[in-house]
Amino acid sequence: MSSMNPREKNRNPRNDKDTNTNNRDKEQSIRDKDQNTKTSYKDGKLKEAVNYAKEAIKFSKNDFGINHYYTATLIENLGIIQYELSMYEDARDSFVEVLNIRKTSLNEDHIDIAESLNYIALTNRKLYQYDDAISYLKGLGYFNVVDIKCFSLNFSCGKKKYC
Repeated sequence: MSSMNPREKNRNPRNDKDTNTNNRDKEQSIRDKDQNTKTSYKDGKLKEAVNYAKEAIKFSKNDFGINHYYTATLIENLGIIQYELSMYEDARDSFVEVLNIRKTSLNEDHIDIAESLNYIALTNRKLYQYDDAISYLKGLGYFNVVDIKCFSLNFSCGKKKYC
């Protein structure tokens, strides 16, 4: 009489090895796409970098899931490239998606959530959506009401200093 668990009877150790190899291949594919994104970005080929970033995100969402921290980082990288290409609405959408992912996976006071709020505020500023920018800055806790009014006035008149 065998002491083998009935579930293990049909388990093939070779399949476990194949699964691990397959996962490593998927992770390597995502890393390759991400590296291509970074290389294109450094070479100034931003539109090419956007395409590689989107591919990496697609793989990451499929392999790790939409709410995975690594997926959020890849989307943030895409948002930064979109921002630099003056694709501000797309960048804001990317940064909002990152914020939503990070809010579900990180503590509310985590530095990466603050970073996401900051990127959204900067992007809203570029879109001349000052009230939205200020509301995200409030989320950072950097400003009190007087600072925000001053900040808003400087946004609208284009001054370089706060007050």
